[in-house]
Amino acid sequence: MKEKIEAISMKVDGLILRNADLSSENQSLKSENQEFQRLINAKNSEIEGLKDQIEQLRKNAASDSEFDVENYKNKLNGLMKEIDECIAILNS
Repeated sequence: MKEKIEAISMKVDGLILRNADLSSENQSLKSENQEFQRLINAKNSEIEGLKDQIEQLRKNAASDSEFDVENYKNKLNGLMKEIDECIAILNS
């Protein structure tokens, strides 16, 4: 009977040590998980900022190209007017 009690006591001591090890590992993993969550949040914020920059660049590019098209139309109209004037001078 005494041997059984000692065997059970040794098993309990082993389980207590194992529990302490697992608790320590669990705490370490929780800390690591929190750090990864912070990194994920930081990267998500960075991604959102970059998406905003892309959208702004797209808007700027669209407005620039609209301005360029209008500017080129005006230049082309001016050149066509000059050509018409030259043709009129040549015809007279």
